[in-house]
Amino acid sequence: MRASEIESLTWLRGLAAGVVVVSHSVRALEVGYNPQDEIPGFNILNAFDLGSLGVALFFVLSGCTLTLSNYRLQVGSGRELTGFYFKRFFRIWPAYVVALAAYLAFRPVFQMLYGQPLGHWVEHQFFAPSDFNDLLIYLGLTFNITGPSGLYNNAFWSLPVEFQYYLMFPLFLLSIRFTSIFGPAIIAAGMFFLARFDVLPLDSKLVLVLAFTFAAGMALGHLYSTRKLRLNRAFALVMVVVIVALASLMANNIVRIEFYRIIPSEWVFFGLCAVALVTLILFSDLRLPGFARSPALYLGKISYSLYLYHNLLIAIAILGLIHFGIHSEWARIAWICSWAFAGSIGLAALSYRWIESPGTRLGKKFAQMLMPATKPGKEPT
Repeated sequence: MRASEIESLTWLRGLAAGVVVVSHSVRALEVGYNPQDEIPGFNILNAFDLGSLGVALFFVLSGCTLTLSNYRLQVGSGRELTGFYFKRFFRIWPAYVVALAAYLAFRPVFQMLYGQPLGHWVEHQFFAPSDFNDLLIYLGLTFNITGPSGLYNNAFWSLPVEFQYYLMFPLFLLSIRFTSIFGPAIIAAGMFFLARFDVLPLDSKLVLVLAFTFAAGMALGHLYSTRKLRLNRAFALVMVVVIVALASLMANNIVRIEFYRIIPSEWVFFGLCAVALVTLILFSDLRLPGFARSPALYLGKISYSLYLYHNLLIAIAILGLIHFGIHSEWARIAWICSWAFAGSIGLAALSYRWIESPGTRLGKKFAQMLMPATKPGKEPT
């Protein structure tokens, strides 16, 4: 079955993007920009402050959907492999470059209207000095290797990680063909130990630490394609609620990582939660209530552009808090959330329609041009 036909993977991606937006909204609200600002207490936003889980879900879902849609990729064929990379490049790079240009254009506006930096979460991405060399590094999606990190949009950090997993996808796929699900596990374990023992001088080691999420997603895609495994929906729903609750306790420092002892870091914890959630939802075909289905599916469709632009809209909202004198707790929450969700979804819809979708079609066109013509009477593989 094609990944596009598995509805649960689409709405889960949408929900993952949603909790990332929630997390950054919480970061924007948990400080005061004026002495009169009221800082919100614990509320429903904090309960879903699960941005790290959301990003880990992206990696698991990417590994799963790539495996489902490219299971028969001929790794030994230069044309097919080049076509695969064309599709992945044009899937993420054009929309990313346009978003990068938007953040660059907004930097001087934010600096002028914000005032002096106070050390808040929103500031570094707009105030950190950068030069043309930094811009080239960001355009090349290598800044997690070379640094500097956190420029332009602090959510950009996951994009080079994702793209580097795309580069490794053929290797993971070959390992599946020779050793089933053990191949990706061995590769991911090797990458984790490279990070654990600080073997490679990377600016960020998350590409190594989180490799198991992408590898696990590929293993799940392989199992879904080759096995009849199915889980009871009631059991899956209960376990999903438990896992989300545990992740929320961790994210809010109610239960700290030391409690779990054998889990070495919070990123590994959230990665394991993400793998468990995708497993439960994929193999139980868990479904959303009717009223939530269409919005969640649409969020899944535009999730990449939503991820790209939400920090821009949150930064605009913060400028509004400052210049319109919005100080009360609930007014601040309503203002930030309106921009973070309604504004970001609107901008993401435009990006998806005019940039992301044309880029995806262009990548597919280039990939098709590389494929040899099919002889009459023979179906393409």
